Formats: sequence, C-alpha cells, structure tokens
Amino acid sequence: MLTCFLRYAVSKLLEVFGVRELASMMTKDSKPDSPSVIVNCMTPGACKSDFHRENSSIGGVIQSILDALIARTTEAGSRTLVAGIAAGEESHGAYMADCKIGEYISVSFHAKDHST
Repeated sequence: MLTCFLRYAVSKLLEVFGVRELASMMTKDSKPDSPSVIVNCMTPGACKSDFHRENSSIGGVIQSILDALIARTTEAGSRTLVAGIAAGEESHGAYMADCKIGEYISVSFHAKDHST
C-alpha cells in the first residue's frame, strides 16, 4: 500500500516538472513575458465517485472510508479544473490546488560522485 502512495507522489512530481519545463519552452518561443499558450498543472484533489465501485477488496473498503471522510464531491473537484482553465498568465508553469496557484519551490539535483 505504501508503494502505491509513493508511486503516486513520484508521478505527481514528474508531472509538475514536466509542466514547468513545457511552460518554459513555450515562453521561450513566444513574445517576452507573454506566452501564447498558458500551461499549468491543476489537481481536483480526492473526489467521491463510482470509480472504485467494483473493488470489493480491503483496498476498496479503505477507499470508501477515505472518500466518506476527506473526499470532495465531483462537482467541487470540477471547479478546480475550471479554475485552471480560466487562470491567467500568472499560472503559467504553476501547480494549482484548491483553485489557487501553489507556492513555487525551486528544486535542484546534484549527482553524487561514487568513484571515491
């Protein structure tokens, strides 16, 4: 179960990095400081739906409990997608959650020298 959550987190991080890179490429190819296409990344969060309706395993039971406790309606989740579409240039390359632009965190990776 933990592996599933870790894979989700890594895939979400890769998505954010991909959107940032795509946004920077789009900005380079357009007029300075005014992208011709706005690229952002948004998440509707956990939404209640019938997506897991046929899962009768313990995972399905846990999912149903979590949905009841923390998930929002699909209508509320859809509003976050509309907010991402309607967002202006300030959202270009950004991650959006709960209809708001998330804080930008700079991340850099350095390769370790394993030859010593």
